[in-house]
Amino acid sequence: MTAPESLLGRPAGALLLLTSGLLGLAVLGCSGAPAAADAEIVVAVKAQPATVEPITALATAQGGVFAKQEASLSAVVAGKLGDVKHLQNTKVGAGQVLAVLDAVDFFAVAKDERQAQAAVASAEALEGRRKALYDQGGISKKDLEDTELQLSNARDDLVAAQRTLGAMTGSASVDASGRAQVRAPFAGVITQQMQFGGEFVDAGAALFKLEDLTGYIVKASFPDTVGAKLTEGSPATVKDEAFDDVVTGTVTMVSKTSDPGSRTMEVWVTVDNADGATKLRAGDAATVTAPTATVPDAVVVPSQAVQLDASTGTDGKVMIVTTEQDKSLVAHETKVTIGLRAGGKTQIVDGVKAGDLIVTEGNYGLPDESKVTIEADEPDKPDGGDKPADKPADAGDKPAAPAGKPE
Repeated sequence: MTAPESLLGRPAGALLLLTSGLLGLAVLGCSGAPAAADAEIVVAVKAQPATVEPITALATAQGGVFAKQEASLSAVVAGKLGDVKHLQNTKVGAGQVLAVLDAVDFFAVAKDERQAQAAVASAEALEGRRKALYDQGGISKKDLEDTELQLSNARDDLVAAQRTLGAMTGSASVDASGRAQVRAPFAGVITQQMQFGGEFVDAGAALFKLEDLTGYIVKASFPDTVGAKLTEGSPATVKDEAFDDVVTGTVTMVSKTSDPGSRTMEVWVTVDNADGATKLRAGDAATVTAPTATVPDAVVVPSQAVQLDASTGTDGKVMIVTTEQDKSLVAHETKVTIGLRAGGKTQIVDGVKAGDLIVTEGNYGLPDESKVTIEADEPDKPDGGDKPADKPADAGDKPAAPAGKPE
């Protein structure tokens, strides 16, 4: 008799009992599935408490390095360059003689000045005589006016001659012998020398470039929206791109106008170099970093803890961890308002208070009201910490073969 025939031949009660038993077994066999599905999911994250500390927003711009003072010294008169007192890269003092010129034009200019003085004296005498004649009715008013015009022209010629002679005897220090001395207007270093002893130079020819290297001015162009937030007197840092040297300076000038084409503002940062310690060089490129705003007692969290709203840039959300009544830890999604951001930290203006435990790793994609566990930060490993520890010798291990001898 086959299995189906045996089941059909049995009483209905026996069949019902058998069916109930099979269903019970099926229920028992499936009872473990809901338990597995209902198992709690706990996400491992890292978290830090929000702190109160000062935060400063910084702005950066590229610029160029200039000497504290610089002057291009030129020949005020034409002449032959005589004794050159100092050469390139030489330090000089204020008023020090740098070069001597035999001023070939000096005597001609001095003669012109004397002739102009004589012409003025003659015109004044003539004007006096003709005025007397005019008062007596001896000459017409037009004759008197012509004389007055002649006197005015003579005086103009004298002023021009005196100005030319004064330029020679002033900055060039032309003496009575017609020799002109070129002097340093301030203490500094001759960074360029264009002419040398024995050469003939024209009036206005460049001789030296003198720079005061006891300080530097770094001129940088900031966007006008940023430059308006900079204040004179605030500290700033300057990084010389040639030497990778970072020095501290002071913002000494913020332009009152902006370039309409580039929408930038020029900002000057002054760096002291009285001791000559800085590696800055005039002409180098540099990066200027200056503060735009400071909050002394801001509520601050790590920047990676904040998920920013791209549509505003000032709104976002964080995950705050709280301890529930059953001692479990739950991460709550919280909307926040963002303030300053600097140095990997973000100011929270609203939504978080000091001491709130904020998820810093594992927050992206973490659902609201998720149960979490806090992972501790791994301690810094000492040198060689990544190297696995030597395996202890097992009694059953085979001893190592002697060097040079196969096992």
